[in-house]
Amino acid sequence: TWLVLYHDYKFSIKPKSVKKFMRHLPGRDDSMLIDLLIDLKKSDSIDHINSDSFDFDSIRRNYDEIISSGECFNLKTLKIDGNILINLGYSGKEIGKILNELVDLVVDLKLENDKDKLIEYVTRTYKKEC
Repeated sequence: TWLVLYHDYKFSIKPKSVKKFMRHLPGRDDSMLIDLLIDLKKSDSIDHINSDSFDFDSIRRNYDEIISSGECFNLKTLKIDGNILINLGYSGKEIGKILNELVDLVVDLKLENDKDKLIEYVTRTYKKEC
């Protein structure tokens, strides 16, 4: 079902675009899913007469590089987690909102995936009432 949902996903071969796409991966057998998705997209492009040619191998290389370098692309690869936010006094849905914003900022290269810098950003941006 994941392949059906994302086989028409539009992304470029740029690493940032691949990282944004990787946020949608379910977290299990991701490497296999990427291969299946690339095969499916290749088949789709052959099937469509007006389809743009696309460098599917670059997508795979970028995916492998992101994984091997340990770059952040989802909540699991973010250098802080909900427990740290709980210790800072945050709770409930606010934690998910903050963590998702942090992943977006890191993937967009607007914030470094460094524990101290992430905590500093959170405490500066999400002020807690005493």
